[in-house]
Amino acid sequence: MDAEQKENQPQQDQPQNESAQQQPEQSQAASKQEQAQPEQALTSEAKNMAMLCHILGLVGILGPLIAWIIVKDKHPFVDSEGKEAINFQISMLIYWFIAGLLTVVAIGVILMPVLLLLNLIFVILAAVSASGGKPYRYPIAIRFIK
Repeated sequence: MDAEQKENQPQQDQPQNESAQQQPEQSQAASKQEQAQPEQALTSEAKNMAMLCHILGLVGILGPLIAWIIVKDKHPFVDSEGKEAINFQISMLIYWFIAGLLTVVAIGVILMPVLLLLNLIFVILAAVSASGGKPYRYPIAIRFIK
């Protein structure tokens, strides 16, 4: 009897292992579908508002801050892009302050036009990315708002 029980035991374990293997595959498929749904739900209004949050960064920190406060609850994409735009503008403000301090040793005089150019380039890249519905992360931004 013991030999028969041992032979039957691996057969009983096998279906359990198969179901355990199927569960991760099913959860991976479900997570892929969840990731695809927000992209499909992106409307042109959400893309435009996210783009606006980035473009308003050209006038300073108040532009993206006001736009983000107004539209952050309408769509998660606009919320994340607005936060990113605000974080970048806060970071640029800090970098401008440091460059201003460094004007004493003449390094800041060189840094200020570089910061202005970087601000313009990164804001344009972010606006184009947001208008296409793709999230953009500024490479030199400190993430204050998460």
